[in-house]
Amino acid sequence: MSDRKQAFVDSALKLNRAGYNVYTCFNPVSTFFGGNELNGLDVKDVDIVRRRFLLVDVDRADTGAPATSDELDEVFQVAGEIERDYFFSKGLNPITVNSGNGAHIYIPIDLPNDEASKFLCQKVLQALAKKYDTPTVNVDTSVFNAGRITKVPGSIARKCLEDPTGFQERCYRMAAFVE
Repeated sequence: MSDRKQAFVDSALKLNRAGYNVYTCFNPVSTFFGGNELNGLDVKDVDIVRRRFLLVDVDRADTGAPATSDELDEVFQVAGEIERDYFFSKGLNPITVNSGNGAHIYIPIDLPNDEASKFLCQKVLQALAKKYDTPTVNVDTSVFNAGRITKVPGSIARKCLEDPTGFQERCYRMAAFVE
């Protein structure tokens, strides 16, 4: 592993142990990116070199607390339908991650970072939502931007307040690759 990658892993693990959510941008960032005084190190769409992945974020309709196991099962049932019907049938090989509260499906693409690609990604997400949304599970149509960040697999998803001893087992979970 390169020194740069090892430094990222070490920093992510340290932040995760300290209780922070850990995110990364999954599209390649320009080598000229250095952040600025106004926005710190926030990556913007203009900082992205190319679109290498489209994120399909499948979540519960009510995201006000960590998901229960039953809710995650519902989300992954819908995510599985999307993968099978929409992507595998087209010869695409998506990468699926349990985000801790839902499913992230990363669709490999190779598009320029321009307005036409942004519009195409937005339309794909809208079409998926129209076909696969249920009363309890939704495809997030707002994640079409090139500078989108996502949880780092291996980090804990800390969203809202957990209740690990409560009736509905609403606890924090680790983001992890799904096989």
